[in-house]
Amino acid sequence: MSPITPRPDLPHSIILFSVSYVMTIYKFYNCSLRITF
Repeated sequence: MSPITPRPDLPHSIILFSVSYVMTIYKFYNCSLRITF
């Protein structure tokens, strides 16, 4: 079994990164949708 939380600051940075990634994808998708329609 692999360790779930090796460092206490790791999950926070992963959540932050994934939130910023999703926001970037959402903005890009919204812009392309606006251009298409």
